[in-house]
Amino acid sequence: LNNIQGNIDGIAKAVTKTDDITKSTTKNLTSSLKNINLDSVINNLTRGYRTIEKLTKGFVDYVEDLNLLKVAFGDTADEAKQFVENIADITGYDEATLVRMTATFRQLTSTLGLANKDADLLSKNLSKMALDISSLYNLDLGTAQYALQGALTAQPRSIKTHTGADITQDTLQAELARLGIDRKVKSLNQAENAIITYMSIERQLINSNGDLARTIEQPANMLRVFTEQIKKAGRSIGNLFIPVIQTVIPYLTAFLM
Repeated sequence: LNNIQGNIDGIAKAVTKTDDITKSTTKNLTSSLKNINLDSVINNLTRGYRTIEKLTKGFVDYVEDLNLLKVAFGDTADEAKQFVENIADITGYDEATLVRMTATFRQLTSTLGLANKDADLLSKNLSKMALDISSLYNLDLGTAQYALQGALTAQPRSIKTHTGADITQDTLQAELARLGIDRKVKSLNQAENAIITYMSIERQLINSNGDLARTIEQPANMLRVFTEQIKKAGRSIGNLFIPVIQTVIPYLTAFLM
């Protein structure tokens, strides 16, 4: 009986000790949770997400631009992609920049009513022209692109301001006469007007043809290429974070909800 009583007393002491440990642990956990600033945690998670978002934005945008190229060129998208890759290799420009520009030109030429083959050719020529105009007139590539887009849609101010090219109705009428076409500018449809406008700009800015290739080693162009290479490097780094985002974002979303 004494042994039994001793065992019972030992068990009772052990239970009491366990209970004390449990209470102490609970108290410590409660204290720790009180010390955690939930707003701070959420803010840190948000900052981390935004950092990763910035790093991956270039890659995500590139994927979207490739899709635009595919949609714009349709069956000839592979040829367009090869064209862009060749230009990127020659000039040092980031492929993503060229994909977006060429796809946008292709969308525009299609909207203006050009047949697919003509639209493909004109959009590629416009991309090369934008690069050369940017080089010769020391313009941001986007500025050169928008000037050409405006010119094709009867908005002559930008191309006139940045390059001096005149595409008023009188100039286009003279261009038709030079080509031996006996028609009035007013009688041209959108597609015909776009083609004659391009031809007029090409003739007026003939000195810009191939300027980027000729002056690629000049400081301004070297700086442009350097900037494009930084974009390319950033896109490559962002690509590394895509698997992380695909894994983590669902959990962060669930947590924040």
